[in-house]
Amino acid sequence: MLVGYLEQNPYAGEWDLIIPMPTYVGDDGRAWDHVDLIVERASVEGPDWPFHRDLMRKTKATPRLVEQRGFRARAEVAERDIGPALEVVDPSAVKNKAVLVVDDVFTSGLSLREVARKLRQAGARTVGGIVLARQPFGS
Repeated sequence: MLVGYLEQNPYAGEWDLIIPMPTYVGDDGRAWDHVDLIVERASVEGPDWPFHRDLMRKTKATPRLVEQRGFRARAEVAERDIGPALEVVDPSAVKNKAVLVVDDVFTSGLSLREVARKLRQAGARTVGGIVLARQPFGS
């Protein structure tokens, strides 16, 4: 589905790197990285796309934004917990690059905002996001 979408949208070729949203796997985190598996499979189906699965990582478990009540609470968690837990593994790999981040569900955009901040701080020229689903607004 991801590769099909990229192939059908002309702007998709403007990305230098396509990466999964970082997910913490381990104690207090997820058992496996579901978004990384999507990108891994997409890289097999669309080997000409610039998929890179190891450029960012999440260093620890963080509260889930969907469990926070209201935008302000979500924004506080994103800035206080999610942003500091993100790491660009190789800043030289993102320097002056256009990076597209793949995520599973759009809730508020706050996680992507924190990922974009880290990538921009590491030198990325631009950062965009693509999601597979959207949580209904007001949830």
